[in-house]
Amino acid sequence: MSEDARAILSAFEGWRREERADNSSQHSENQLRIEAVDEKVMKLNKLLESSFPDGDPEGHRRYHEAIIKREERREEFYQKLFTELASKGLWALIGFLCVAVWFSIREHIK
Repeated sequence: MSEDARAILSAFEGWRREERADNSSQHSENQLRIEAVDEKVMKLNKLLESSFPDGDPEGHRRYHEAIIKREERREEFYQKLFTELASKGLWALIGFLCVAVWFSIREHIK
């Protein structure tokens, strides 16, 4: 092998060692960042779990769904009640007016 070829090969080997060292340090930095992110995610997860009664987000969701259903039924009940009262009140008014007209006509006829 010629002297020039050895010099070129030596330069390539030096670059490869430098590249490996750079990659190794970058890998170490990435690992540290990943570990820091994992730690933050775990802390957030614990905080999230502690935000729910007994750490049960599913039960918390079911509770809210039950409250929403109860309020929907209550709204439906009051809507029906209002409709029924208005209807019966109107019929009572019509009945009262009919009786009043009948008494008035009867008094005028006498």
